[in-house]
Amino acid sequence: MVTKPDVPAAKTALLANLQQTTAVLQALTKHPVGDRGDWPSRDEADRTIWWLLDIARHAAEHNQWSMLDAAVQGICDWDGRWDRWDPRNTIRDWLRTLTGQAAATAASALHAQPHSARHYHELIDDRRADTAIHAA
Repeated sequence: MVTKPDVPAAKTALLANLQQTTAVLQALTKHPVGDRGDWPSRDEADRTIWWLLDIARHAAEHNQWSMLDAAVQGICDWDGRWDRWDPRNTIRDWLRTLTGQAAATAASALHAQPHSARHYHELIDDRRADTAIHAA
């Protein structure tokens, strides 16, 4: 249910209570395996990754670093477990655009999630990517 609201429509609510939003993102990150040990469907995994990416984009645009970190941690955890190509290609393109603090925050999440970071190995030699992303 958490991933069903449209991020642009929910942006006021997301920014209204950053601590609560970050807590929800952190909780979502803990659920790539269901709370009863059941696995979500591939569609649910894709929807979750896309939703987390939308949140990450929104957080980066508004300089909300804790929200960005929680969203990228979630993206990396779900991506590392599910190995979903469609979201990954879009994530790679988005990572390429990050600079400064946004790139450093995303790079920190990639360092913490090596099972996902390896999926973005093409960025190591990509001149368009920030040096923090290269290093991650």
